[in-house]
Amino acid sequence: MLLLKLSTLSTINLAAETLRRRSHQLSEEQKKQHLYCIQDAVESMNQLLKDILTLGKADSYQFKCNIASLELVHFCQELVENLQWTIGRKHALIFSTERNFIEVYLDKKLLWHLLNNLLSNAIKYSPQESTVWLRLSCQKKEICFQVQDQGIGIPPEYQELLFEPFQRAANVGEIPGTGLGLAIVKRAIELHTGQIKVESEVNKGTTFTVILPSHTNFN
Repeated sequence: MLLLKLSTLSTINLAAETLRRRSHQLSEEQKKQHLYCIQDAVESMNQLLKDILTLGKADSYQFKCNIASLELVHFCQELVENLQWTIGRKHALIFSTERNFIEVYLDKKLLWHLLNNLLSNAIKYSPQESTVWLRLSCQKKEICFQVQDQGIGIPPEYQELLFEPFQRAANVGEIPGTGLGLAIVKRAIELHTGQIKVESEVNKGTTFTVILPSHTNFN
């Protein structure tokens, strides 16, 4: 984490110093590129701080599982639609379920953190114009969410470390990330007394399967 912060701060400092010392020598396009660089680095730092605060709350048990009635189909549709609007046409997000209405008792805030992190990761580590799926199914006492992508995949030697804070696979390259998203996912699942499984193959994609108790019986 320290190296990540130092690298990001160095990027901001270098771009700002270039603008300060050489602004008169730079074209307008070059100035814009340095400003974009600063903006991206600031957003990266901001996301890191948000993730640290979220994980800190989870680890200090400030996160509590506030179970309440939740209609899942609409919840998932809204989440996918909002993400699709954010990313535009870079990826196609597809939500599928065999039911029109699923009422369960879960924590809405924790579920949002859980699915938003999984979907955001799937988008981030997938090539443009590829598809990301969110599938929802249910049995008598369980809800199953599947997030599947066509991305870079996770090397086998990293899969056991996935849910530890600040762990990132070697093949992520320069794709930005804090290494905290899946740790937050794991904590949200633990608070629901659920479980998560991962299947992944390098350069072919990854599927995360989350199973949560529904606290509701389905006919």
